[in-house]
Amino acid sequence: MLEGDFIDSSKNLELAGGRRIVQGVEFDAIGRRVAYWMWTRHPGERMFSTAALASVRVPAEQVLHVYDVDRPGQVRGVTEFVATLMKMYDLDNYDEADLVRKQMEACIAMIVTQAEGVEGPTMGDVKRNPQTGAVIEEMSPGMVPYLRPGEQVQFNNPPASGNFSADLAARLRSIAAGLGVTYEQLTGDLSQVNYSSLRHGLLEFRAWVEYVRWQVLIPQLCGPVWRRFIDRAYLAGLISAVDYSVEWSCPPFQMVDPYKDGMAAELAVRTGALTWAQMVAERGYDPDDQLDEIAAYNKKMDARGVVSDADPRKTARSGAMQADKTEKPAAAKEGRTDAESESDD
Repeated sequence: MLEGDFIDSSKNLELAGGRRIVQGVEFDAIGRRVAYWMWTRHPGERMFSTAALASVRVPAEQVLHVYDVDRPGQVRGVTEFVATLMKMYDLDNYDEADLVRKQMEACIAMIVTQAEGVEGPTMGDVKRNPQTGAVIEEMSPGMVPYLRPGEQVQFNNPPASGNFSADLAARLRSIAAGLGVTYEQLTGDLSQVNYSSLRHGLLEFRAWVEYVRWQVLIPQLCGPVWRRFIDRAYLAGLISAVDYSVEWSCPPFQMVDPYKDGMAAELAVRTGALTWAQMVAERGYDPDDQLDEIAAYNKKMDARGVVSDADPRKTARSGAMQADKTEKPAAAKEGRTDAESESDD
């Protein structure tokens, strides 16, 4: 697993036979990727000088280049931070400037006004800077000075920056939108959301995650790794045939409200919008393994004569006992049809 910085993006050349190198990626005459030019060390490592760095040619079949393709002909991936880097830099400067302003205001505790002007007597112990000779007056905590006639003390009450929090939140929301996440995920601040707004924001984020899973990670990373694994297993004699068939099951999303999400999943299965296997796979489990575990669990329950509300074969959702499906109706036992039984009634 290597960072994208390992590709020598400064390498751009026109080669013989129509081949070319674009941002460290080598293409053949018909535009197929044939090689990557990669640094032997990470270029950001300061312990090595720039002169010691060297890029080498690595065949493309040995590299899985995983990135989100935004347009045709795109050679390299683009970081998700590209739309917000300047905003994050400005926000850091803004936060630091506000902190410095508050520190400067806190340094000035009070202002003394004297009838004699600046040449009048001091209120505290006077010291002089040994280098500049400037007068330094110190005030002790809890000190109560008594003023001379004509002197006044005015405490410094700097105005509060009331717009800082609102401005900070607005900037963070802009950064979150650029990153494709919600403001709450970026900051952890849940004070301004309710269940509906939080769920709506998570739905948008989860849709983006699903796109990255199924359009980027699985086709560009998981699929090629699986095919190479099968090829190596076949060549090693561990499997008798080359079969690339595979089902991918992604990690499940945590439920915002387990009860409501469970009811929605049940309704989707009962109405046919989802199959039971799809519902199980969405929760990150293998449907076949789930069936095996359910069958083994039911077998143990039956062997020990235990009836539980968790067993839908025995009890309905309301808690009532289910009818025994293994017993035939009385009419069937006597060899009569349901119609004949109804006519007798």
